[in-house]
Amino acid sequence: MANWCTNTIKIYSEHKDKLAELEKSLNEWTSKNYMDNGFGEKWLGNIVLGSGLGTIDEDEEDIDTDLECRGALVDIDLTNECLWISTATAWKPMLQMWVRLLEKYLPDGKIIYYAEEPGWNVYCSNDPDMKDVYLLGFSNVNEINEIIGYDINDFMNGYEIKEKDLRKCLQLLLKTDENDIETLIEQIASKYDENHLCILKYEFIEPEELD
Repeated sequence: MANWCTNTIKIYSEHKDKLAELEKSLNEWTSKNYMDNGFGEKWLGNIVLGSGLGTIDEDEEDIDTDLECRGALVDIDLTNECLWISTATAWKPMLQMWVRLLEKYLPDGKIIYYAEEPGWNVYCSNDPDMKDVYLLGFSNVNEINEIIGYDINDFMNGYEIKEKDLRKCLQLLLKTDENDIETLIEQIASKYDENHLCILKYEFIEPEELD
């Protein structure tokens, strides 16, 4: 069984009319099944087929494309700023279909995405605000707060924490002046097991560079 990657995709363009046209097309392509699949009308393959990025192999009775699309469109919304899309995909983000879709229908479009799949520790984005961001998990926040002497939640957005704040927390936890973040993470990992304290870095990567 697949581990599902949850993806938020924001498409920006100065041409608001083109964004509206793309939203309309996406809704049309996901209003019917172009072939049998396990996801129904919201299958991402319906977008690939409807948009002409793929065809149906009549002999194999399968989708003929080099684009991965095992997943579903969860939600779509056109805001004043962007076309906001939510998808669920198997194991990884599968963003190449969106890259190719923009190349064909909205060449000036820009994708900003966020992808999370905890089972394989996939946490990635190309949002500049996500550079040097870590995910910090802990079993007893009160214990951590007592050790470092302040409320760690003051520095966090959910489980997200900036590198400079993480460095400060680890220095206090370890009672050290060490400044290198990788060294600090290695040292804390030897002191606390992953069930007590877990640190993962958000990978900054453009959608074109993803498999």
